[in-house]
Amino acid sequence: MPKTVEVTLYTFEELSATAKERARKWWRECESQEFGAHGELTESAETAAKLLGIEFKTHAVSLMGGGTRYKPNIWWQLHVQGSGASWDGNYSYAKNSVKAITVEFPNDKELQRIARELFTLQKKYRYQLTAKVTADSRYAFSHGMDAEVYDASGNEIESRENAETLLVLMRDFADWIYDGINAEWDYRMDDEQVDDAITENDYTFLADGTRRDD
Repeated sequence: MPKTVEVTLYTFEELSATAKERARKWWRECESQEFGAHGELTESAETAAKLLGIEFKTHAVSLMGGGTRYKPNIWWQLHVQGSGASWDGNYSYAKNSVKAITVEFPNDKELQRIARELFTLQKKYRYQLTAKVTADSRYAFSHGMDAEVYDASGNEIESRENAETLLVLMRDFADWIYDGINAEWDYRMDDEQVDDAITENDYTFLADGTRRDD
């Protein structure tokens, strides 16, 4: 015969220190499964890319409802061997990119540096330099990227030094993307942020911190 069992549930604030750690572990496991699943992690990268003159290639992602959406080809991995980010797409000169980046990202010295150095390189080619940037999605780190760099006539530029300079800047941008994603991970996994998220959602737990649906 079925039995009715009464259990006492506790809010996060009511848990012991040890139980709170178990509750945090549960939350982090849930958060890690959803981390980046909705594309929010690349929003800043997409904004910065557009201002710099970078157009990401995209790939189709099937939705649960049967539809399709397109995500930029940004590949990243955290906290494993080979951690990093890479991307593929096309680059061309964006007018007023240095000013636009400074306005949109006023405190980001690294992104501003990338914009300035791209401008300096473009000036040598009368702002007609373009590049096709490729990356192997199996290896999410910037040194897995490559670039074919073209002049105004559509020919690959002769200067290996200038081609390498542009490739390095494209890789620097990938590293910038990775740093942003990594910082967001650290923020979400911080004890204070985890505690606030659990409390705001009114989750309750058993006395030992085990999560049990209400």
